[in-house]
Amino acid sequence: MSLKNSPIPLWSETWARKKKIPYQFFLSTESVNNSAKEAAFKDFASPSLFIARSQTAGRGRHQKTWEDSDLMMAWLWEGAPTEYDVSGLDEKLAENLFYTVQKIWPSPQWKLKKPNDLYLKNQKTAGILLEVLDQKPKRALIAGMGFNIFSHPPVPKAGHLGLIVSNILQNDWNRFLDQLNFLWTEKAKKCLNF
Repeated sequence: MSLKNSPIPLWSETWARKKKIPYQFFLSTESVNNSAKEAAFKDFASPSLFIARSQTAGRGRHQKTWEDSDLMMAWLWEGAPTEYDVSGLDEKLAENLFYTVQKIWPSPQWKLKKPNDLYLKNQKTAGILLEVLDQKPKRALIAGMGFNIFSHPPVPKAGHLGLIVSNILQNDWNRFLDQLNFLWTEKAKKCLNF
């Protein structure tokens, strides 16, 4: 299945709508993290989601680019900052992602490459980009994620979930988003009062 035909963005949109989580859906955007940044401090509910079928300028850590994947989604939480230190939060979110994929699609072939990448069969399958924005008295946390589900972009050492799961079901995808959203929002609540 090609990235352009992937049902994952629509499944994610349907999940957000059913959970009554505010979201924006884009056929194409520069970057889901940039879309979340533009929305920050404009009284969006926490969390709010930004989902895209395609990105024209996706990015990762250290100004690296991120090619299109089946899922490009960013979570936005905002509120008054707590005393919790946000350094290392991207690693904690990546650990939550690793735990969640192991729970939904168990395999000894999943590996976490700290601080923020998920590998399957030694191929990069997902990545997280965490950004912290301060506008006193508020703080916003943006956690962007790219996840290759049915296929992967034509870049070296890229993998996808379909390497170990032949039939990816919408119900499993919903369970994945339920678990990940719960864990990530609990982490955000340690950093913010919302």
